[in-house]
Amino acid sequence: MRAEIVIRGGTVFDGSGAPGRAADVGFVRRGYLREGNWADVCVFDPETVGPGPTRRVRDFPAEAERLTAEEPTGVRHVLVNGTPIRSDDRPQRVAFERRPGMWPEIA
Repeated sequence: MRAEIVIRGGTVFDGSGAPGRAADVGFVRRGYLREGNWADVCVFDPETVGPGPTRRVRDFPAEAERLTAEEPTGVRHVLVNGTPIRSDDRPQRVAFERRPGMWPEIA
């Protein structure tokens, strides 16, 4: 399956082609890259994208563990609600402090 179909499918449509994800839960101004919408965007190189080194951490309740990857490869830029948190392959630490995510509007 082509990458653009998989990516769009995770945002806008469910497997049947019906509106999905953001629309399913009633989020307003999400799921499409349009003026006035909240934009979460990831620009990556499909030839080199990957998680980078991974490690297990135990920071959940009851010492449950999770796998984390903090140095992805091939991820050029990431914007959360239009705020760059990764630019030219480098994390933008100042943006993390501002916490650009926000509660979505619900229809």
